[in-house]
This record gives sequence, structure tokens and C-alpha cells, in this order.
Amino acid sequence: MLTSPGRMLEFFVTLLAISAANAQSDKSLGGCEPPRELRVALRDQLDPKKFEGMKTYDRMARRVEIIQALTEKFPREVFLAHDLILYAWYGDLDLLPAAQQRFQEREKANPNDPVAIYWSGYSRFWDDAPEAIRKFKRAQELSPDSPWPYLGLAELYGRGKMLDLKAMSENIAGFYNLCPSSIDPNAQRWLTTEGNQERMAKVASAIRARLRDETDPANLQSYKTLWTLEFLSRPPIEYDALRERVFDDLKRLETVVPAPSAEFQSFLIGGYKQSNASAETIRAKEDRLIKEFPKSGEALGVVRERWDRLHKEPEDQSDTAAWERYNQQYREAMKGWIQQFTDDYELSHYGWKESVDRDGATSEKEVLALFESDVTESEEAEYSSLRSAMAAQSLLKHNVRPELAMAALEKARKLQAQERIRDERDTNRTAEDIAEAKGYLDIRERSIVAGMLTAARQLKRPELAEKMRTEIGIPPTDSRFVWIYWVCRARLAVLDGHNTDALVYYQLANQTTPLKPRMRRGKFWDEEGDETRALWKETGGTDEAWQVWRKQSDTGQQIAEGFWTKPNQQLPDFTLTDTAGKTWRLKDLSGHSTLINVWATWCGPCQAELPHVEELYQMIKERKDIQVLTFNLDENPGLVQPFLKEHQFKFPVLLAHSYLSAMLGRSGIPQNWIIDPKGRRVSTVEGFGSEDDWEASVVRQLEAVHKSSEVAVGAVAAQE
Repeated sequence: MLTSPGRMLEFFVTLLAISAANAQSDKSLGGCEPPRELRVALRDQLDPKKFEGMKTYDRMARRVEIIQALTEKFPREVFLAHDLILYAWYGDLDLLPAAQQRFQEREKANPNDPVAIYWSGYSRFWDDAPEAIRKFKRAQELSPDSPWPYLGLAELYGRGKMLDLKAMSENIAGFYNLCPSSIDPNAQRWLTTEGNQERMAKVASAIRARLRDETDPANLQSYKTLWTLEFLSRPPIEYDALRERVFDDLKRLETVVPAPSAEFQSFLIGGYKQSNASAETIRAKEDRLIKEFPKSGEALGVVRERWDRLHKEPEDQSDTAAWERYNQQYREAMKGWIQQFTDDYELSHYGWKESVDRDGATSEKEVLALFESDVTESEEAEYSSLRSAMAAQSLLKHNVRPELAMAALEKARKLQAQERIRDERDTNRTAEDIAEAKGYLDIRERSIVAGMLTAARQLKRPELAEKMRTEIGIPPTDSRFVWIYWVCRARLAVLDGHNTDALVYYQLANQTTPLKPRMRRGKFWDEEGDETRALWKETGGTDEAWQVWRKQSDTGQQIAEGFWTKPNQQLPDFTLTDTAGKTWRLKDLSGHSTLINVWATWCGPCQAELPHVEELYQMIKERKDIQVLTFNLDENPGLVQPFLKEHQFKFPVLLAHSYLSAMLGRSGIPQNWIIDPKGRRVSTVEGFGSEDDWEASVVRQLEAVHKSSEVAVGAVAAQE
């Protein structure tokens, strides 16, 4: 929670009073975009680089000061109120009620002012979605030529409990009828989510006309939005022609901006990759960037990407020697990058931590330095986060200053409590959204408690666990996370001096955990097993008996499929095109058990997972009973084929941005779905899970699902 809400609240009160005083004569809402003067001020004064190194609260307070000054000059522009409400919602919920009250007071004082009504509605966007809808509709009636109530309604109808795809589409149409060439990021998000190819083509045409005479480098980067829409609104058979058009655009941009900044050059390089330019062309552009801006973060991105291509991670997770060589090479490279790329704030301040083996033999001084740096980095996060819990782990692992670890975990727990409150106040969630969020909040909270129990043991202060005793005894509702429940029970039993009980609980944790002992990056990982073995020895157990006991533990009822869940839901119907131009429909999955991998080119965990998906695809591509497909979430499908070519992936890729946007909600990627022959999603997991033999594990699941389906069909036939 922010440390000084009073100061921020003063800004809200003053700002809203100024807005009300300056907004009496004009009864119009802002136009499609801010006036040029305001756009320049927002871009320059709120440049993220100007806030690097500031703590979260200080940065937010400074941004509100800037917005306060801009609001005095532009009292009816909606963009400024948007930022304020976002800061309150994500930064400190204690500020939100006062802000809502002020917006409501302004609305009461100006009952026919669409700005007052719109702002009042936007302040209730999350915690009272029906009221926000009512106010947006009223603002529409009073100011039918304003685009912003349309966009607000599209957002509310586009997700969760209020989901109404027809209403969303109608409001997106309303927005773009008024703002046909808008490049507003939020509007673009819902336009691509809607997936209306005709509308996207019209918007693309309007944006291209808008950019024809543009010379401002900041605005010219909107070509990225344009290219996205052009690829989304055309079939894959036309992509080669579109890539040629992108190439022509880039040549023109280079003449318009002959001395581009590092940021603009990075934008051009991304465009050339999308245009499928030759490797020589792209390398020349990258070399220019490195030469002209050798200290920049953009140059760092190029250098790291090249290094990764030349230094592949060892495929064998158990090859200790290979991983030691790789890690040493990476540490040496990191030291050089830190010295060279001094303009990159994150690298210059925190990159050194990647050169430290946190799990190896680390001195107390190093452990404390890591902790202090982790805490500082967490304090600089855009919004409060749980990084302080991660910071505590190094201290606990090395039994260094556990009192500092406990303080960090207490802070993390408070932040977690606010996140739970925020989640519970979001009224626009389906029952499925609520259950999913509850499960993940639960495991994060239990993980924090588990750390606090370790800190209490290291401090030799069992009384610190008393306030957590009741919640520790409540089992989770989600069976995937029962293992962390048993870990907490075991650690509490140790604090109580009941070591035999603790061993039983550790055994139950081992039987239910999806995080099985395994070799990873050249090291053997078995955190709970190491902890249990230490307790075993402490109680006088022998190594021989330990092996017998652990083997018996491993034969228990374990979760064979890790974090996989069983939604048992019919997959929504689809008609999607793959990168080769083939059309796929849900009925095409009939008769197969199918793995669907959900990914995007920008997703780091996806990039780590996709080689395994490719290996799985090559294993089963000739089979008739099981198959592998992938659904790509990229907003710009033009980025997909160059990515596949670069990595030599052959698996089928269906372009599914609009389809997935409606399905995924707030879920992350990568995801893997098991689809039965009737088109039902019977298993799903975010990421791999923890299987060492992931490919073989998936094949077993696919075969089991197919066999089960055959048995069910046979049983029905027998009854008939």
C-alpha cells in the first residue's frame, strides 16, 4: 500500500475542484484525440525515462502533479481523468472512494454535463459495471458526437459478466464512425478483438491516408498499428504482397526521417523483419543502430538477441558440465553488457544480479546485496507487486538475516491483501473468472505464509506463527494447490516441536506436488525433499531408512498431470485460417484427440516452450488418432511467418487473435489444451507444468482421451 495516501488525496481533491470550476460553460466531451499541445505535453512530461529510479509512490505523485497542471489548461479532456482513476485502482484503493465521491459531487452539480457524467461513470468502471454502463449511455445521449462513451461501453461489454458481443460490436462501430483514423491503443485493442475484417480494412485505409503527409517520428511509428490492421483484414494468401508494401513504407520512412533516434531505428528494424527482408538487410540496420547508439537499450536488445542465437541453452537438463559452461559464458557476457549499455536503466542498476548464482555458494555480503537490490527494484515497480516476497527467498535459502525476510514477507502479505480486495471489487467477472483468480491468489498467499514459517523457525520464534495458525489449517478448494497446504502444515508442526507429524505432512506434500524432483539447468531441484531430509536426519533417521521412506512416499497417490485442470467445456465454434491459407473449423477436430498450444511471438515463456511443441508435432504428425495444432494470439499476424521461418517451426499455426481474446479473459499464456474427439476441452494448463518428459506425457494424455472416447462410443452402440 502506498505510504502517504493523504498527499495523493489532496491532489485528487484539488484537481477535481479545478476541473469543475473550469468546465461550466462548455458542454462537450473531448474529441477523438487530445489537442496537439496536450499530446506533446503528455509525451514529453510523462516520458517513462524521466521517472526511472523513483519509488512507486513518488512517481505516481509526480505524475498526478503533472496531470493536475494539465487539467487546469484542458479541463474537459477525458484522457487525464483516465490516468487518475487507473492510479487509484492499481496503486492504492484507499484513494478510490474519495475520487469517486468527488466525481459524483461534480455530476450532481452539473446533471446535464456529459463530461461530469462520463467521469463519474469511469470512476465506477470496475467496482460497479452496471452503473458505469448507465452513465456512459447517459453521456451518449447528451453528447452523441463524442466517441468516448462508445469506447467505454465496448470495453465493458467486451469481457466478463457483462459480455455482450453484439453490444460491443455496435459500440466499436460507433467509436470508429466518429474517429475513423483513430490510433488510440485501447480502441485498437477492441477493434482487433471484435475481428470485423471489413471495419479493420476501413480503419487501416483511413490511418494510411492520415500518415501520408506525417513527418513527426513519434507519430510515424503508428505505421506499426497500420500494418497490424492490414494483415488482420486480409487473407494469408495476400501476405506476400502486404510484406512488399511494408518494405516500400519503410524505404519512404527512412527518407522522411534521415537521422532516426535509437527508438525509431528499433521500430524500423521490427518493420524490416515483418517485411521478410533479407538477413543481410536486417543485420545492416542493426549494425547502424549499434554504431550510432552504442549505449542504448535498443542496441542491447540487438546484441542479446544475437548472443542468444549463437549460444543455445543445452537441451539436456541433466548435463551439468554443459550448463556450467553456458552459465559462465552468460555471466561474462552480462559483465560486458553492463559496462557497455549504460543508457539502459534496468541493466545498469540490476543486471549484475543475473551474474550471481543465487543457489550456489554465496557469501552473506552477496546475499544481503541481492536482497537490498531486489527490494529497491520492487519499490520502483509501476504498481505495487509481490517482488518483496521473492526478495526474501535468498535470505531464507541461505539463513541470512531472517528478520529482514520476515519484514519483506509481511509487506508482501499486505500487498497481496490489497490485490484480493481489488479482485473482489471487480464486478465485471464471470464465475469462472472469480474461481480462477481465487485459486491463484490462494497459492500466492500460502507461498508467502510458507516463507514466513521458515523465517519464524530460523528466528527461533514459534510465536510468530500464532496469527497464521487458523488459516494454515484451512485446505484449499483447488486440488492443484493442496501440496502447498501440506508444506505449511509441516512447517507449522516443526515450529510446534511435532517433528513426526511434520514428516507425515511432508510426505503428503510430496505425494500431491506437481513439482517433482528433477534435473533443471544442470542442477537437481528438490526443495521440499531437501527440507524433509534435513528433518529426517534431525530426528535420528538414517540414510538407508530415508531411501526406503522416500520410495514409499513416491508410490502414493500423486498428481500425474501436474497443474493440468479439467474444465470439461465445449470449445466455442471457430473458423480460422492457418499461415498456409487453410481454413480450419471446430468440426475438423472430430475423431482426433488434439493438443492445442496457445502462444504469441512476443511471449518469452512461449519461446521456451515451442521447441518442445515442435518435437511433439514431429513425433505424432503421421498419426490418425491424435494431432497437434497451435493457436497464435499475435495481434499482428504478419509477424508470425517470419518468426516461424527464423526458428524453423513446422507445426500448424492458426491465426486466432480475435477468437482467443474473447476466450482467454485475464488468463496468461502459454496455454495447452487437450481437446477430445467431440470438441470438448477436457484438460488445460498454463505453461508446461513440471514433467521432464513433457512430450511423452502429452502423448499419454491424448491417447487416454482418445481411448476413453472410443469406449464411450462403443458403450452407446452396445446399448442401441
